[in-house]
Amino acid sequence: MPMKIHTQSFDEKHVIIASEDLQALVEAASKTVDVEVESDSSDEMPFSVDDLMRLSERGGSLDFLLDEREDIYTVDDLKVRY
Repeated sequence: MPMKIHTQSFDEKHVIIASEDLQALVEAASKTVDVEVESDSSDEMPFSVDDLMRLSERGGSLDFLLDEREDIYTVDDLKVRY
């Protein structure tokens, strides 16, 4: 049975993969070759705000908001106007 790994394209050179899937890939690859995983553990943010915005646009996690059925509130529902 093939191992299913879910990835999400970030840009031309990068993908996002869940840590569990990465661990499964490392374990599978380690059976045939030595594997060394390098991780950037710095405190600074690895992506710019523009990168994160592009990811959210491509990712599809907010696509449900495009559904007209999600437009259930109007201005009349506001308790306080800012």
